Amino acid sequence: MQLQNLFELKSGLNQFTILSSDLGTTSGKFPILNLPSGSKIKNIYMNVIQPFKSNLVSGQTNHDSCIKHRVMIGSNEDTQDFLTWTEEAADSRGDSSNNTGSYFSAPTSKTVDSQIVFENWASMQVFTVAASNSGARHGHAAFGHGVDAGAIVGGAGTTTCEEYNGTSWSAGGSPTFEGADPYYLSASGSQTAGLHMGGRGGSTPYLKCQDYDGTSWTNSGSLNIRRAFAPAFGRYNATALAGGWTTGAYTSATEEYDGATWTATNDMNFSTVYQASGIGHSIAPGIVVGCYNGTSSIGVEVYNGNIWEIGENAIISSNAGSRGAGNLTGMVSHGDYGTQQFDGLTWRVGNRQNAERTLHRASFGTGEAAIVAAGYDYYSGGANSTQCEEFSTADLNEISLSGEMILNITVI
Repeated sequence: MQLQNLFELKSGLNQFTILSSDLGTTSGKFPILNLPSGSKIKNIYMNVIQPFKSNLVSGQTNHDSCIKHRVMIGSNEDTQDFLTWTEEAADSRGDSSNNTGSYFSAPTSKTVDSQIVFENWASMQVFTVAASNSGARHGHAAFGHGVDAGAIVGGAGTTTCEEYNGTSWSAGGSPTFEGADPYYLSASGSQTAGLHMGGRGGSTPYLKCQDYDGTSWTNSGSLNIRRAFAPAFGRYNATALAGGWTTGAYTSATEEYDGATWTATNDMNFSTVYQASGIGHSIAPGIVVGCYNGTSSIGVEVYNGNIWEIGENAIISSNAGSRGAGNLTGMVSHGDYGTQQFDGLTWRVGNRQNAERTLHRASFGTGEAAIVAAGYDYYSGGANSTQCEEFSTADLNEISLSGEMILNITVI
């Protein structure tokens, strides 16, 4: 016989509204079927009736790929003699079947515990609106290793520095620049030990670099190559700057900063590294995301402190809205193209920011918790923005999912 359960998942994780059922009800995990001695289960599968949607963020609504089906035969204490957990992902195209080629047997009275869970690493990270900074800007740079200790500096529209403490923004020390209206500059380090370098205010990129101690800015050694749009990563006394745009051309050159001077090192493999993102709180390893590979800007390179190696391609192509943050794990927001995250091995697409159309932003923090600040509101008036967002793990108690699915269990 085939036992069916049609249910709707809503109002929080693992909370079910039963529409019709041959299996009965239970609290918590659902459903549980008591098997008499000697019974066998031939097949367990799911059909999605209505695609699953959530309240996570606008623009990210279909979460079928995030719904996992776990099946356990027996209790937690006596699963040694049975198949334990079997995961199957539901999808809107049809069923997600568990056909093992053999039967699940119950020589004594056991239960089938079938649990539906929301389980997807990338989709658990969401953007929430944070306090706005004071100076509207775009093309600025950011530095800082946590959401409660970061800063932004320069950018079209302002020459100021602002610091963020996890709740609000305040004025930082006053930097100076090689020319007026410094934008598309680079930065690295922590809030109390950082630096800015390069950028542009016209057709000629800058060479100037300044150190920051959390209070004041001090002139330091100049870059070897004038450049803007260049990704940077590392600490204040061990930073790498690579690629970008120099006078009239792209560059793949790399140089390192030791706290006083810049020294040329090995070039990157990709020749076009423009509007790419640097990820890393140390100089090795460091990651640059968004290199042009001849087709699109999804190329990735990893730096070991001396040599560049090509890494696994990203998923979303780099664009004017792309800004990265993180250490060994990282995130890159791409304006209206969404977000992608790196877990140290692979890339996954994550949720969109709320200000989808705001470009040329800057970000600091980690791959799991970051601030994306200010930018250019291209589609809504075409003006510099002060809107900021925090990227963090979603509160499971505040997530609601809705959709309909049939769970089928064939017992013989």
